[in-house]
Amino acid sequence: EAFFKDSELAKVVSSVKPRISYGINGNVNGIGNYDVYGIYDKQTAYNGTTGILNTGVINSKLKWETTYTFNARMDLGFFDNRIYLTAEYYKKDTKDLLINATLPAHIGYGSAYRNIGRVENKGFELSLNTVNMKRRHFNWTTDFNISFNRNKVLALANNQSVLPADNLKIPNGAALYIAKVGQPIGMMYGALTDGLYQYEDFRKGSDGSWILRDDVVSQSTHANRKGVFPGYQKFKDLNGDLQITQEDLTIIGNPNPDFTGGITNTFRFYNFDMSLFFTFSYGNDILNMNRYYLEEGRSLSSNQFASYADRWTVDNPNGKLPRARSANNTAWGSDRYVEDGSYLRLKNLNIGYTLPIQVSQRFFVSNMRIYFSAQNLFTVTGYSGQDPTVSTMSNARTPGYDYSAYPVPRTFIFGAQISF
Repeated sequence: EAFFKDSELAKVVSSVKPRISYGINGNVNGIGNYDVYGIYDKQTAYNGTTGILNTGVINSKLKWETTYTFNARMDLGFFDNRIYLTAEYYKKDTKDLLINATLPAHIGYGSAYRNIGRVENKGFELSLNTVNMKRRHFNWTTDFNISFNRNKVLALANNQSVLPADNLKIPNGAALYIAKVGQPIGMMYGALTDGLYQYEDFRKGSDGSWILRDDVVSQSTHANRKGVFPGYQKFKDLNGDLQITQEDLTIIGNPNPDFTGGITNTFRFYNFDMSLFFTFSYGNDILNMNRYYLEEGRSLSSNQFASYADRWTVDNPNGKLPRARSANNTAWGSDRYVEDGSYLRLKNLNIGYTLPIQVSQRFFVSNMRIYFSAQNLFTVTGYSGQDPTVSTMSNARTPGYDYSAYPVPRTFIFGAQISF
C-alpha cells in the first residue's frame, strides 16, 4: 500500500500478510460401502445346515465425521525479507468422530464403526526463516519451526465420560489407554507404583507362610491376602480400601508433547555446501511395553533385559524390579512402563562440493556435485527404548505405544548429481 511504502516502518518491515480462513471438511475413512445396510454371506450354520449370516453390525445411523476448522495466520518480513516470520493459530472441532468401537460380547460381533464423540484440536505454529550472513563466498541461512498442539475430548457417545481402548489391553486385564471427557485423547491408563513389598509388610502364619498385614494395601486378587509375597510390586491405593482394584486405576501418562519442531542450518562456502537438520519433541510420554514383557520375569522360558538382574531376591532385597513371576498377579498396566519420550535428533546431515565448470566440462557435463549425506546420526534422549519417535499401534487412541518396534536405521550415502 502507498501509505505503508512511504512510512519509516517500511525501512524495517518488508511485507505484512494477514490471513483468516474457515472451512468444513468431511471424512469417511473407516466406513465400508455397505456398512449402513449390512452384507449377508453364506455360512455353515447349526448342525451342518447351510444358511446366510450378516457379516457385521448394521448401523443405519452411521455418517461422515465433520471437522470445522478456523485458521488465523500472519506473515511478516523484515529487512528485505532477510528475517521472515510466520505465526498461525488454528482450531479444529471434529464432530461425529468415527471410531472402530469394541462391542459387548452378547451382540455377537467384536467391533464396529460408530460415530461416538467430539474432539477439539487447537494450537499455535511458528516458523522463522533468516539469512544470517550473505557474502560473496559465504552464505548462512536458518529455518526454524515449532508447534504447540492441544487436543481434548469434548463428548462421547451415550453420555459416556470414559471410553477404554479395548483393542489394547493387558492380557486378560484392563485397557492401557482411555479417552476421557475433558482430557486429551489417548491417555495412558493404569496403576501408580509405590515401591516393592518388603518383609516388614508381612507377618508369619502358623504354617510359616507370609501373610500380608491387615493395614497394608494388597494388590492381590485373592481376598485372603495370601496371594502377595515379599518382592511383589506395590501400588498406590487411591480410594483407601486397602485393596487395589479398577477403582484405583488412573491416568499414568500423556503421549502428547508440549511442543515439537525442527531447525535447519545451511552453509555455503565457495563451492562447498553443508546442511544440518535437527528435529525435537518435548514433554511426551511413551508406554514402553518391551519392559512389561522383558523386565518382569513373566515366563521362566523367555529371555530378559540385562536390567532384570537388579530384581528383588532373598539375597537382593533392595533390588529395583519386582521378583520373578510376581507380575503375573496383576491385571493392569502401571506407570513403571511410562517414560519421558523427549528427544533431540540430528535427522539429516548433507555435505557437498560442486566442481568448477572448467573441471566439469572435462567430464562432458555442465554441472557436477559430489555429496555425502547421513540420516539419524545421533539422538539425545532419556528414553531407554530403541526410538523415542515410536508408535507401533496405528491408532489415534493409542499413541506412544512401544512394543517390538523396528529401530530407525542410521544410513550413509555417497553420491553425485550430474547435469548434462
